Amino acid sequence: MEARYPNVRKARWHNKDLIDSLTLTDLTDLMVISISKHKGFKKAEMLRWFVSGDCDSVKLRDAIFNTSNELNHLIHYSYTKNLPLFLDVKKPENYRLTASIGGRYDHLINPVDFPRSARVVKSLEEAAKLNLPVDKKDDLAYGPIDQPFALLYH
Repeated sequence: MEARYPNVRKARWHNKDLIDSLTLTDLTDLMVISISKHKGFKKAEMLRWFVSGDCDSVKLRDAIFNTSNELNHLIHYSYTKNLPLFLDVKKPENYRLTASIGGRYDHLINPVDFPRSARVVKSLEEAAKLNLPVDKKDDLAYGPIDQPFALLYH
């Protein structure tokens, strides 16, 4: 995506540089203010972190958790393949983490540490064979039930 769209690359690197330059407190404050000022904030029920990409640092993870605690009327959720970053860490009650199957840390996925996991499948039939419900609208990713589920390849 970044190679094809230079502006996407520029925006992502700008965000990474900004994250790296701020303290945890300043990053948390920036996130809370930015989200609160968004036009859809008052009607929002949930917030997905990282539509594309992943959490890549302890500071970013902690800022997201702080923001989740601060904006606790929202369900915050994300997918990750960076599983070591989330091991043995207490997540906020309103934060839903889905382990994305298909990465180098798949061996860490288990029902205790990562009770919510997602596997990409090619068809509804494949999901049925694996006995996995299919999440078509992220309902299972942010919903109240921790469970494995499938995502259709698109």
